Amino acid sequence: MSLHTTLHRFLDILTIEIEDLENDLIDLIQLAQQRLQRREITNYVFLENRSLLLNELACLKTVVSTLRGLDTSRYVDIKDMVADVEQRIHKHSLDLSLIHI
Repeated sequence: MSLHTTLHRFLDILTIEIEDLENDLIDLIQLAQQRLQRREITNYVFLENRSLLLNELACLKTVVSTLRGLDTSRYVDIKDMVADVEQRIHKHSLDLSLIHI
């Protein structure tokens, strides 16, 4: 199997896992809505949790978009690609941060 094929398979699996995580976050939002309706949490707590989870969802969608746009021909091995993906995610998370150091 060629390196190009291996890298694409790795990205496909990673993308599937992230999309599964997106579904988990959607489930958490729905669970919080149910807890609000049962008065187990306050409206304030619900809105804070929902806001946080929606932000996480938006970030994950950006990560998936980045993964789908990667040119795997520029990497010499899987470690090189993983390092680049980690750097991109880290940079993106810093760019979205409300606190700039």
